[in-house]
Amino acid sequence: MVACLKDRELKLKKQLEKIKAQREFLRRSETRNSLPVIAVVGYTNCGKTTLIKSLTNDGRLQPEDKLFATLDVTLHPGFLPSKQKVLFIDTVGFISDVPTALIQSFRSTLEEINIADLVIHIRDISHPDTEAQKETVLRTLQELNLPIKLLESIVEVRNKIDLLQDKKPSEDTDAVDISATEGTGLPTLLETVEQKLFENTGHEVTLIRVPNGGQEYSWLLREAAIRDAIADPKDANFLILEIVIASGSLAKFKHNFGDLTVSIESLQE
Repeated sequence: MVACLKDRELKLKKQLEKIKAQREFLRRSETRNSLPVIAVVGYTNCGKTTLIKSLTNDGRLQPEDKLFATLDVTLHPGFLPSKQKVLFIDTVGFISDVPTALIQSFRSTLEEINIADLVIHIRDISHPDTEAQKETVLRTLQELNLPIKLLESIVEVRNKIDLLQDKKPSEDTDAVDISATEGTGLPTLLETVEQKLFENTGHEVTLIRVPNGGQEYSWLLREAAIRDAIADPKDANFLILEIVIASGSLAKFKHNFGDLTVSIESLQE
């Protein structure tokens, strides 16, 4: 039995070291640098992978009900209600008593959370020790020395409400009740995530009038999320675009092409 445990510990060490190398690759990734990143964290078997699969329709994800089922720090693309593309990080599940020999390696796999733009903390609300698990996750996040902005904007998600006999909404108005397997509450969750993500990253929704098929439109296709596009009722050679864009990117656009933003009032005149 002792030999089996030591073999398991050695295997975990090797896997955790591999993740450290993967993390450095993800930090340098051009895709990572160009899109907002959302880290999904939680106690082991809380439903992280199931949630990400439900939000991204990524068929490669196969949730497993076992300790350390997720040991790869992986990125999965998805979309917010505004059509803004984002990347979800699936992290290793937290546990309360990490073996001493694994503590440093385990913590190092979670450092990727530091470069996220938002954190989703998903809980198994049906678990009898759900409150203790919540405290473990929050304490670990505090120990990772995350930026204050990330700690103060964590989106708490109460998962597996379908397993509760009493399915009343959470008394904590800041938490979002969902069932990742049944899809319950996911639209509300995405709206909440989008709002907090935009606050953290400085993204905004704005209207821009651009020539139809011009270089301005091509630039925005690359650098922004286009929510809607209609022909300008006053001149069909122009488009009115409703876009989601980072404040820095909007400043670059204005520098390159001038201020082409318009207001709803001006369109109604």
